[in-house]
Amino acid sequence: MSHEPEHAGAHHHDPFAGGHHEQPHEVGYGVFVLVWLALLCFTAITVSAAGVHLGKWNVVVALAIATVKVFLVLSFFMHLRYESKLFRLMFGLSVMILAIILGLTFVDWELWTKH
Repeated sequence: MSHEPEHAGAHHHDPFAGGHHEQPHEVGYGVFVLVWLALLCFTAITVSAAGVHLGKWNVVVALAIATVKVFLVLSFFMHLRYESKLFRLMFGLSVMILAIILGLTFVDWELWTKH
């Protein structure tokens, strides 16, 4: 007579996995080097663009380049590219909510500081 539970040989279900079974992914060093070189290029472009007078567009250009750099870091170095669509959707939704809260904070601050 065995003292092992009936489910001892069965596959263990993690309640926090949400049905997501992580697939192993291997990314070669070459990909990381290319992403790093791209980040260096975008940094150089940012510095160069800062020296060009574009008026109000300087901020827009700098933020656009920063957005691309953030996307590269999140996708490759933080492996967000290899996560499930649901995880990426929830991450994007969280970032959007944070952006809305920060935006509303700045609007409120602008309204309170006007005389």
